[in-house]
Amino acid sequence: GGVNLHYGFFYNPLKSVEVYLPWNDTWIDLPNLPMWTVEDGTEFQASLTHIMSLATTGDANQLHLIGGSYMDWNTQAEAIVGTVWRQGFNSRNKTFFWEQRFDPET
Repeated sequence: GGVNLHYGFFYNPLKSVEVYLPWNDTWIDLPNLPMWTVEDGTEFQASLTHIMSLATTGDANQLHLIGGSYMDWNTQAEAIVGTVWRQGFNSRNKTFFWEQRFDPET
């Protein structure tokens, strides 16, 4: 997540995210950050969000994204969302994805 600065003045939002595991000095790529749609049908890709490991059932923990925002510094387009996404796993094709778990605006 975040932004990338190109040529000193072009800001590009990043849609990828990775997490660092200090106990084995490893970076793990996570699924691309999720998208959301606003009332007029415009879609935004989260580029700034908070990642947390939250307790779920039993002794399990799962990764969650808490809220997010999108800012295009070149056009000044901005969007903020308070949605919570949980990392899911597709056992058929062995891929991870973000599934929406809570949307405070509904």
